[in-house]
Amino acid sequence: MATKLRTFTALDLAQVCVDSVLELRSDLRKHHINRIEQLRFRRNPQDYLAALESMLLQ
Repeated sequence: MATKLRTFTALDLAQVCVDSVLELRSDLRKHHINRIEQLRFRRNPQDYLAALESMLLQ
């Protein structure tokens, strides 16, 4: 496994805590979802707000 900055060995990867990797992946996913929502709002604020309102009224 390699990146532009560093090559990782099996020993490096064996020392990684699985929980921290899962937490990082979850944080990245949340950030990605937030970016998508921001884009949707910027494209059409009225429709976005109407969709939120309908979700709240259900």
